[in-house]
Formats: sequence, C-alpha cells, structure tokens
Amino acid sequence: MNDVSVFAPGKLFLAGEYAVLKRKQPALIIPLKIGITVTIKKSHHTHITSDVLAYKALDLNQLPRDGYIKKSLDTAMHYLADWDIPFSPMAIEITSDLHDEKRQSLGLGSSGALTIAIIAAVLRFHQKKICALKLYKLAVIAQIQHQAYASFGDLACIAFNRPVHYEKFYHPRSLENETIRALVAKSWDGLIIHPIGFKRLPGLIIHTNQKADSHAMVQQMQQIEHNPRYEMFLLDSKVKTLNFIYHLKKGTLDKAKIAVDKLNRWFETFDAHENITLYTKKMRDIHKVVQSVGGAFKFCGAGGGDNVLALFDGEDQKERAAQILKARGFNIIACLKGWEDV
Repeated sequence: MNDVSVFAPGKLFLAGEYAVLKRKQPALIIPLKIGITVTIKKSHHTHITSDVLAYKALDLNQLPRDGYIKKSLDTAMHYLADWDIPFSPMAIEITSDLHDEKRQSLGLGSSGALTIAIIAAVLRFHQKKICALKLYKLAVIAQIQHQAYASFGDLACIAFNRPVHYEKFYHPRSLENETIRALVAKSWDGLIIHPIGFKRLPGLIIHTNQKADSHAMVQQMQQIEHNPRYEMFLLDSKVKTLNFIYHLKKGTLDKAKIAVDKLNRWFETFDAHENITLYTKKMRDIHKVVQSVGGAFKFCGAGGGDNVLALFDGEDQKERAAQILKARGFNIIACLKGWEDV
C-alpha cells in the first residue's frame, strides 16, 4: 500500500442557517482553500499524531470514544469490513489550517473536514474508491449519533468540495438495522446536494475574534420554533435563500445583496425580540464598516461570534472594507471572487 494524503476544505454557510435543520429548507454552503490534511503511511501499529493534539502520538485505544477521530476511523473500518477488505495498521498524521495558534477552532467546519479527511484517507489507503455522495453519507453515519440536531450540510460541501445547494435528508431510522455498506448505497429521502457555480462573488469572510458555541446557539433557537414569527422566518428563509442562489448564478449581485440583507434582518429581529444573543458587539462593529462602504452583511453559521459574510457590488468596495477592518484588528479569513477562487 502506498502512502496517501487527503485534503478536506473548511466550509461556510452563506445562507439558510437554522432553517436548513427542517425538511425542504435550502442552504448555500461554500468550501474554502484552507482545511485539514490527513496523511497515512504504513506502520506496524495504528497511531495518530496531530498538530491540534500538539503532535502527541495516540494509539486507537487512547482516543476519546466519542471523539470525531475515533468515530471516523470506526466508520471507515466497518465500511471496509462490509467489503471484506482487511484493515491494515497505519500511521496517521493530521494537520489543520482551521485552528488558531492556540489550537482553537476558527468556526470553519473543522469537525466536518476532519471526519471527511479521515474517512477518505483510510479508504484510499486501502484502495477502496468512493464517490463524493457516499463519502458524505459515511461522514453522516460517523457523526449522527452525537449530532442528531445538525443539518450535515457542512459534510456535503466538504465531500463535494464545491459550493452546494443543500437540503437535509429525512432522518434514516434504519441506522441500527443496516450494514453501513447497505445504508450508504440507499437513496436518502429528501436529500438534495446540488453543486453550483457562480463567476462573481465579491465578498469577504471576516473572523470576529470571538468563538461561538454553535450547539448552544442552536438550542436557543430551538426554544422558539413554535413561535409564529419563526414559522414566518422559515417560509421567508426558503424564498430568500433560493433567490440568493439564483442571483449569484445569474450574476445579478445587487439582488443577491438584497436577499442577504433581508436574511440578516430576520436574525436581528430574533436577537431583539426573542432574548437570543445572535449578535455580539464586534459583529455589529463589522456590520457598521460594511454598511459604510455600501455592502451587505450577515453572519455565517449559528451567529454569536466566529465568522461573518460581507457582500459588495465590486472589488473597490471590498478592498475599502478590508483595509478598514484589518486596521481595526479583524482577520480576513477569505477574499471571495467566484466559486473557482473559494
């Protein structure tokens, strides 16, 4: 077996956050140039080293039982066993661009990238080919027991390494009754993964210098799901997200900005009237800068920190905003141009 190296990108939700947790709700998710790389070499026994773990070598039995690395390895091993492919010992090295110097996540989908990269690398090392859709499904299986609340849209974007229009599957109830091979081969009701492209996306992804707790934010929003305002939000999110995707593909950025602005207003309404803190002071500071040069703003993901999207009419606006934000100490995670450059 030859050594293998697999890169899995980070991701960002541009539209459809929260709503995508429900059936038939679209989201737009894009991959980034930075991500996680898993390198596998032959070894006498399986062990893992990682810059996130300060390069400490761990054997399989030393990994946290419910951690992403262990779950990803277990899923890949079971899938190989379903194909009667014997598992070979490996030296696994994990390196990440999705963490800061303190090894803290930047909110760019590190758990999804880690899961995808490990599964893909293990299968490639064992010379088992797999398509992007089946890779996505294996990653869902690895995560679903401990993230049943999630949309798993990040896994779709990362597995395909393309911007995707994503809609969540109806929860497969047969997880315990099927082999992984059979479950992956099945069609999953409700699942939509449409890779898309757009030539122009003059935008910035800005880190707020604050870490968000996505799980806690989702739990807060779940508490208001029966509020009539939330039902209106779901209806409007679907329309505005599809509008956003349509206008990005068509290149009508002025209308794409309007869709982004209206989505942002919904979250501002929840923040103001539902006792949910979706916006921090630093997020509002970034918003003021973006507005001052004529851009549209919304957060990416769950809010409460991490990263925000700024969308502009052209490169001049984008550059002015970037200069101001950098001068104020904010980190520009990505300068967007089009899907090829994401």
